[in-house]
Amino acid sequence: MDDGVVLADRGIAGAQAIRRATDVLRAVGRLQTRGATLQGVSRLTSLSTSTAFRILRSLTEERMLSYDESDKHYYLGPLLLELGLAAGSNGVLQERWITTIRQVARSTRLTTYLFAQAGPEVVCLACEQSSLSIVTMPVEIGQRLPLGIGGAGLALLSLLDDNRIERFLRSHLTDFEMYPWGNDAQRHIRDGAIEARRNGFAVSSGSVVSGIVEVAMAIPQTDSMTPLAVSVSAIEGSLDPHRIREIANEIQAAISAAPGSSRTCIAADMPLTVAQASPNDPLPPTGAN
Repeated sequence: MDDGVVLADRGIAGAQAIRRATDVLRAVGRLQTRGATLQGVSRLTSLSTSTAFRILRSLTEERMLSYDESDKHYYLGPLLLELGLAAGSNGVLQERWITTIRQVARSTRLTTYLFAQAGPEVVCLACEQSSLSIVTMPVEIGQRLPLGIGGAGLALLSLLDDNRIERFLRSHLTDFEMYPWGNDAQRHIRDGAIEARRNGFAVSSGSVVSGIVEVAMAIPQTDSMTPLAVSVSAIEGSLDPHRIREIANEIQAAISAAPGSSRTCIAADMPLTVAQASPNDPLPPTGAN
């Protein structure tokens, strides 16, 4: 019996260690574009700096992370790339969706992304540009963002009901602090999700990078499919409401053209509201469950 208790305790400790290591990997992935510091990882994971350091060091030794001595930052490591390539046959990045974002990039002449939801985050899976694309790249392949940040994150969040959105916002509010919306993010995300649900597509301005607007649409999914979204990015102010609707319809047409997909056309006369930063507006109280 004592041996069983010891083994159970070890199992619990081992599961906790795996969860903590996974949290650290996610944090580094979120900070990947500028590199992750020990302090940044500690803040995002709510781990002490000593615990975060031990996990970072172990993951670096296993090649899951790399450490740049010159700038003292951590980055996702080569082993993750190798494992990702091995997992490429799992169907998430099916060729039809690569074809879809290529079609959107050609028709809109804008940088186009494929995102997948990963729990409380979205991750950029692919990026396409046509030879005529107006290049705006606020996100890199592999970068992770909190659900609700960026056009794709907003489009995917809008698939949840209001109660689940409120619970998510309350439990993840600190995740938004490092992005341009800052402490005002909760209101913008809530309003943006409502508008995305009403319009059939999401528009997010300045939530990832100031000066960039994104138009995105969730891909209709089956029960077994990872939630996916297609997103385009443009310079803020370059798209009027009419052009935004045109882009949304171009995304919809490309999604509908994929085998097994269908979508209704977006109404051209519905009023359009863009989720954007307005730092002087007060943050409303959170609704009840």
